[in-house]
Amino acid sequence: MPQRIGRWALLYISACLMTGCEGGASKSSTRFDSGSGFGAEAPAFSSPGEALQRAETLRLAGADVEALAVLGAAYRRYPNHGGVLSAYGRLALVMGHDELAARLLQAAVTANPRDGRALSAQGVLEWRNGRAAEARGALIRAKSASPGDSAILNNLAIGYLLEDRPAEAVSLLRQALALPPANPVFAERIRRNLAVALAVEGNFSEADRLARTSMPRSLQNADTGTIRRFMGLPGAPAGASGGWEARLADARQDWPEGR
Repeated sequence: MPQRIGRWALLYISACLMTGCEGGASKSSTRFDSGSGFGAEAPAFSSPGEALQRAETLRLAGADVEALAVLGAAYRRYPNHGGVLSAYGRLALVMGHDELAARLLQAAVTANPRDGRALSAQGVLEWRNGRAAEARGALIRAKSASPGDSAILNNLAIGYLLEDRPAEAVSLLRQALALPPANPVFAERIRRNLAVALAVEGNFSEADRLARTSMPRSLQNADTGTIRRFMGLPGAPAGASGGWEARLADARQDWPEGR
């Protein structure tokens, strides 16, 4: 790849950090208020597990603000519960409340140093803030803690691809694709990301087969800007995207954990 980048790119996170959404905003919007549970009245629950289940149901319905309110209420009631800290921190990150997310995710990792999703979310947060070494370290720790998590493998692979390490990206994406497909939409995204990585390596026969279309030959040894533009990642040069929109930890079926 003729152009290397000095840091890992800020990958597309939108509302898809923990979900299988197709892009687009949540069905709700909110004002940040860390003390009030984000302005929505949370329903009653009798245990951390019930709160996490309620929040998951709301997330599946696209009601992110309401889910955040439930998790905020659960956090106030169970401030030391690792699963609540992790889920609340990850959803706060998705919704752009980085300062709150940083505190919650650090507390979640302190409570459970092998919480792979909290570590992965910390990596995303570090990426956002331009701290490449810290981002890479967090995602590598996340992979070590949860080696069978396809979302974490996908995150790390995209980072390697943008860091001029396509062979390592291919290896990780093959591992992710080989895992049982709990979410067909996310599995398809992994397949398409693998096709891009293979095309960058010049393996167009397999790339075309996986993509079910002819991949642009200009991807072979492409520079970072070309890859970003094709995959729909932030920081791409002006020009039409290939519409692939590579996303981060994009597996709704895996959220939340720690019940």
